[in-house]
Amino acid sequence: MKLLACNKCHAVVQLVQKRIKRCKCGNIKGRYIDKRNIEIWVQDKNSSRILGLQNQVRYGWIKEGKVWIIPFDNKTVTLKEEK
Repeated sequence: MKLLACNKCHAVVQLVQKRIKRCKCGNIKGRYIDKRNIEIWVQDKNSSRILGLQNQVRYGWIKEGKVWIIPFDNKTVTLKEEK
């Protein structure tokens, strides 16, 4: 699962398919393109993060797991220009 985190408004947003989700202040927003790839729009990269969370944790199969930062230039991320 991929999450968007904004340091400006302190929001953490879970990405979904077909619908663009955004943080409270609109600094970062995005959606899943398919089951693996995402597209995001970001105003200030320095105050935004893309987080990855193990599905085993998400579904409660395990109580602890890894969370990692996904770089904006990762091959699963399409960075879009804000219009």
